[in-house]
Order: sequence, then structure tokens, then C-alpha cells
Amino acid sequence: MNRILIRGAVVVNEGQSQRMDVAIEGARISVVATDITPLPTDRVIEAAGLHLLPGLIDDQVHFREPGLTYKANIASESKAAIAGGITSYIEMPNIGGGLYGDDESNVSTGLVADILSIDHLYAKFGFGSSKAFEGDTIYGFNTNISLAQSKIWNNFTNLVAQSGFSIVDGGGTDTIDLSGYSESQELDLRAFEADSSDTYFSNIAGTFNNLSIAPGTIIENAIGGSSGDLLTGNQAANLIDGAA
Repeated sequence: MNRILIRGAVVVNEGQSQRMDVAIEGARISVVATDITPLPTDRVIEAAGLHLLPGLIDDQVHFREPGLTYKANIASESKAAIAGGITSYIEMPNIGGGLYGDDESNVSTGLVADILSIDHLYAKFGFGSSKAFEGDTIYGFNTNISLAQSKIWNNFTNLVAQSGFSIVDGGGTDTIDLSGYSESQELDLRAFEADSSDTYFSNIAGTFNNLSIAPGTIIENAIGGSSGDLLTGNQAANLIDGAA
């Protein structure tokens, strides 16, 4: 494959802008320098007066999947993003469900696909889901997550009936406490798996499919509400309290 040589562009990178040449071989940038001598086989792009930027990150997109794919989906909107120079995105899904009386619902946290993507990109640098809530954590009623740690998880019991959540937890002995709810609920402690199409959603506080558990997260314990809840355990030695 012939090398691509971009000449004379104003390269924006690491807080600086300067005129540079950029050589690309295959799918990788091979050389960035002030004056690269073209090879006879190069495809040369003269970019004087133009800016050359790294791939941009859009930190909030709505790709309408799952639930509203008649409008758009991840495949169609990813193509649109790359056409505009966006090479990474963080999805805030518009999932069907009508929590607000229409065909769109809200989510309060990143969902399973977002967490998998973040781990794929950043875990090798020491960041990712393994760093989230590493101690013994209580989600829901009687939570020990402070406002300073997370306003969203501190207010989970007030938000979950009108929103979607995915739990990402890095370790410790953890509990989901639903003891303050009187609606019939289904809580599934099984986590999604990165290489499986099986889904494990929970129905919390009278709403459907509004809680999931991210791959790699283990929640050991569960406390149900005052109605006839269905609680499903996982591979851990679960302590399950029906509470009703």
C-alpha cells in the first residue's frame, strides 16, 4: 500500500499548532515532521492553509439504539460521525419506554456498551471499570455513596423510576437495597458478558428494564422491597433478603 503524505498543514496537537508534514502508512501515522521528502510512490495531499486535527471525541451523542432505530442506529450515526472527523463517541441512548409520556426515555449513567468501549480504550492505561467503587458499596436505600462521590448514585432511589442505570463496581462486597419500594420488582444480579448476546435487565420501582450490571461487576447481596419481588442471584455466594 502506497504511503499518504499530507504536506504543509497546520497540525493541531497537544495544545500546539504548527506547520507540519504527516506521513501515513497503512492505518498508522508513521512520521510527523516539518519537511518530509516525498517518495516516488507517495500519494501527496497539498494542505497548505488547511488545519489537520486528531480524531475528535463527541462526549454526548444520541444514536437512538436500542428502541428507536426507525430514526437512526449506531451503524448509521457512526458513519456520519467519521465523515465529520469524530473518531470516538460516548452514547447517551434514547431508549424506548415512554417514561415521560412519549417514546423516549432518559438514562442517568453510561450503559453496558459505553462501559465496554471505555474499558477497551482506556483500561490498558490504568483507567476503566475496575477503578469504580472499589470498597463495600450499597446501592439504593441506605446507600453509603456520598453526594461528593456521585450525585447520581446518591439519588438513585429518587431517579430510577424515571431513568436507566448500569452498575459498574470494581470490588468489595456489594449490596443492592430496594427495601423502600412497594412496587413488585424483578432484580437480576447477573452481569452482562462482553462476548454474549444474553441480556439481564432488572425492573425497579415500577419501571421496566431500567437497571443493568456491567461486565466484570459482581454484586454479592440483594434486599427486596415490601411486595412480591423476584430476586435472581449470580455466581457469587449471594445473601438475598426478600424483605417482604
